[in-house]
Amino acid sequence: MLSTYFIMTTITTVGYGDVKAETAVERVYAMLVMAVGVSFFTLLSGALASIMTAHDNLSTETKEKVLFLNQLKIKNRMSD
Repeated sequence: MLSTYFIMTTITTVGYGDVKAETAVERVYAMLVMAVGVSFFTLLSGALASIMTAHDNLSTETKEKVLFLNQLKIKNRMSD
């Protein structure tokens, strides 16, 4: 149990601090809280990455449309 707690604390970069879990129940609770925290952070990071990717795709699509319209303008010899 202690080794699992040590590994979870190290991997989640929570640290060891002044207040630490000393009993088995406290360690299990601390590991659950760490797992929930990591899951929430992962979900939040994934959502942010998804939003940024969608914005980037929209920006690329807009640039392609502007390029197409500029080419069409040149092809048809239209003025600004």
